[in-house]
Amino acid sequence: MEHGIRGFSNIVGRPRRRALTAAMVLCVAAVAAATFLATSPATLTAAKRRVVHRKVVRHWVPAARTAWQWELDHALNVHSASDMGTSGRLYTGAAAPAPQVYDIDGFDNSAATVNLLHRMHKRVICYLSVGTWENWRPDQAAFPAALRGNADPGWSGEQWLNVGRSRYLGTLEAIMYRRLVMCRSKHFDGVEFDNMDVAENNSGFNVSVGQDNAYVRWLAAKAHSLGLAAGQKNYFDQSGALVRSMDFVISEQCFQYGNCGQLAPYRRAHKAVFEAEYQDQGANPAGYCPASNQLNLNTDEFMTNLDGSLRVTCR
Repeated sequence: MEHGIRGFSNIVGRPRRRALTAAMVLCVAAVAAATFLATSPATLTAAKRRVVHRKVVRHWVPAARTAWQWELDHALNVHSASDMGTSGRLYTGAAAPAPQVYDIDGFDNSAATVNLLHRMHKRVICYLSVGTWENWRPDQAAFPAALRGNADPGWSGEQWLNVGRSRYLGTLEAIMYRRLVMCRSKHFDGVEFDNMDVAENNSGFNVSVGQDNAYVRWLAAKAHSLGLAAGQKNYFDQSGALVRSMDFVISEQCFQYGNCGQLAPYRRAHKAVFEAEYQDQGANPAGYCPASNQLNLNTDEFMTNLDGSLRVTCR
């Protein structure tokens, strides 16, 4: 301020005051103009858009520490303690915390079931296979034969899908979008994208990892546009490439196969890791639970068929 005043030191008497007054008028006018522009409707609208883009998340995102139940074998029976996971136990033998999140089949379960879980203050994930054709689904006839490749070993009635760049990619995306709309219409909160790792399996198609990831990111963007959280399923080595598009990850047997370290991008991002180990494949909760808890993973022991008959949690 002192340097500004000295700039007028060669002006004396009234002319100096007039010079000061004129300068002040110009300054006030400039501030008024800037204020008008800043508060004009167009500017305010743009500003609001920027704020919304930065701060508002229009879908549920699970907390990093969240108790869960995974039941895909049949439609969830909300009156069954086994199906609901409320009869589960901690690996130490104590009673397990009640699940806060349920991952259930998107086709087999009704909106009424999802709504009832919501009334219990639970969140619900819609299971979908996005990388295989399943011959029992009600929309199975919508998939052109050219989209279906090799059988998925060990899973009767399933064939890998061509998720790469082909003349049928638009058809596949349209089918998957309708499935996402179904999840939303039943009021699910999120989606599990199963079998997304087509590029790393013997699918019968020449699908690159880049093409596969582009398809997965498209799925996540469409889920978000419908207000649904997006969940990665396995595909461990691509966690770093996909974590920014996803809200959580569901992993299977990372302790059994020693690849839990590949889930680190989700841990660093403070996103939920739902980890499953299987009793009928030799899981030993006492062996892996201390490490799981140290890594802040939500690890449960189930049976491979995910029929609700077993739930042993690490915490």
